[in-house]
Amino acid sequence: MKKILVTVLGIFLGTLCLQAEDSSFSLFVEKRTHQAANEHNAYNLLKQAIINKKAEEVQDLLEDPKNIGLWNTKDNYGNNLFHFCSDVKTFEVLYESLGSKSESLLAAKNKAGETPWMTYIMYDKEDIFLTYFPKSSLYARLKQISFDLKHSTGLSYDNAITNRDAVIEKTSCRGGQTLWQRADLMCRSLRAGAKGYAQYERTPANAPGMNAAEPIKNKMEQIRDMIEEVAPYLK
Repeated sequence: MKKILVTVLGIFLGTLCLQAEDSSFSLFVEKRTHQAANEHNAYNLLKQAIINKKAEEVQDLLEDPKNIGLWNTKDNYGNNLFHFCSDVKTFEVLYESLGSKSESLLAAKNKAGETPWMTYIMYDKEDIFLTYFPKSSLYARLKQISFDLKHSTGLSYDNAITNRDAVIEKTSCRGGQTLWQRADLMCRSLRAGAKGYAQYERTPANAPGMNAAEPIKNKMEQIRDMIEEVAPYLK
């Protein structure tokens, strides 16, 4: 009889433990689901604020303690927050707010193999590129590699070659174009579209005689020439 009572008591206590565990797990799942929903909503608000060029709203969202890890979120296409920037002011706020995290995000590729720098060339955001690329760590690295390729020998030269190849890989989209090549291709397309040229002829940036239909092309040439000057091998 005593054994039966012990067995029944054990079953009863075991059932209580399982129910408590189930309840605790359910609360944990509910809490995590609620947290994920809040993070998703905050991310969408931040993304739309960037797209809509609401710089002050972007700053407020990033400074909110509840959004501490939001900067590292990506969308379904692998885009980070910098991929969505379309104006200099919003970029500036995002760059300053994220501090040291900014450079790693600017070097990160989406699923199409495009870094934010590449998208600024490709999608009518050339003002951001012209304003901030010369201030970037990538620009400084390009200058250093070019200097090393011109002036170093032996092991230092070999290291410069390795660094050059790494930069080319990191700055190339899935189609294989580097930053310079993409800007050059955009120049070609814009000239053909604006003037109906079947053949592209290289024109220096700010060349005289450009008509009103070519301001973007002029900026693309500035981008291309700037990259070629700092990294002539990046073609």
